[in-house]
Amino acid sequence: MNFVKAHTYPSIFTEEVARLNLHSKQSDAWIDQSSAIYMSHPHHQLGGWPDAVQSPEMDKECQLASNGVYVGNEEGYKCEKAQKLMAGAAEWSLLLQFDSDEELDIMWGDCGMVYFWVKREQAKLGDFSGAWLVFQCC
Repeated sequence: MNFVKAHTYPSIFTEEVARLNLHSKQSDAWIDQSSAIYMSHPHHQLGGWPDAVQSPEMDKECQLASNGVYVGNEEGYKCEKAQKLMAGAAEWSLLLQFDSDEELDIMWGDCGMVYFWVKREQAKLGDFSGAWLVFQCC
């Protein structure tokens, strides 16, 4: 296994990319560029933007769940407590993602991935006690 430094990109479905108002050719190019870093390899990654199988807003999920808000459906995201906590989502970063990988005989659900998220300031201190795991599959 080789490690390669690569640029990652936010999902086309994030608020950051939506604000760019890309037309269809630009959107297609964005998607192609985002997936090109992996070539035909599994999407294992240390840091950067997550390669989301489902929702790319895992930072919000971690912020709310770590503060006791149920995020198993949309109602949790809409409650008053969630609205007050949402700004804290910006403190979360992807630490690591592991893809399903035939070579390693690992299958996360139905071709899914696991993502480990941390608060940046805690990680800088070497404190990973507040890390969250998010699981997504097709």
